[in-house]
Amino acid sequence: MSESTLTAPLADSTLRLVVPAATLRTATDVLGALVEECRVRFDDEGLHVAAMDPATVASVSLDLSPSAFETYEVEDKRLGVPLERLDDVLSMASGDDLVSLTLDPETRRLHVAVAGLEYTMALVDPDAIRSPPDLDELDFEYSASVTLDSGALSRSVRAADMVSTHATVGVDPDTDAFVVSASGDTDDVAHRLRRDELVDCSVGEAESLYSVDYLRSIVRPIPAGTDVTLRLGTEVPLSLSFATADGAGQVEYALSPRIARH
Repeated sequence: MSESTLTAPLADSTLRLVVPAATLRTATDVLGALVEECRVRFDDEGLHVAAMDPATVASVSLDLSPSAFETYEVEDKRLGVPLERLDDVLSMASGDDLVSLTLDPETRRLHVAVAGLEYTMALVDPDAIRSPPDLDELDFEYSASVTLDSGALSRSVRAADMVSTHATVGVDPDTDAFVVSASGDTDDVAHRLRRDELVDCSVGEAESLYSVDYLRSIVRPIPAGTDVTLRLGTEVPLSLSFATADGAGQVEYALSPRIARH
């Protein structure tokens, strides 16, 4: 679908974007894993989102550079976006369609055009949406990191989900292995990946307990074949990051651990 077939932009709009549907759908899936609405910031460096789930257990950040878009014409701006409604519109598109998003500055509504569909969306007050703390400003001690294929990570989470609602995620420094394990009332499971089965590995003492429900939610929207980097420590939030939009975007999840009581 060519850009010329999209709805003409509003003459005085301060935001006009054209983006592949696959790129935008991945973004909404990644964010929608934790929140129903988010505050989106636009500036010369691209699109930026930071959001935290209502239970304050997990957060997500998403950055898309202007190169992720076919057209990127913006003034510095913040918008509150209802993700479920945007996702409903994107469900009408195929991956190679282009999506046009144009802001009406008078009504503060977003015009979305894709695959012959024209949709006008009411936005949310961005000041009513809470943002998470900046992870870079928090002094977490990460002692290990691993990079692995998203499919391998998904298998680890599925294995833990068979026996328990919580999983221990860490690195075994004696065997240089990434390990996800879980113990239930009757059964135990462990999924181990050796160094030669990982894309990259920095070994150190690292082991924390996390909710399997949250792990499943944040792993599910990661596209197949994506390299995922985990930063790990002892009883610290798990950092999970990966590139998106053919390298023009970056996603990072943070998941708080369940602190073990000794």
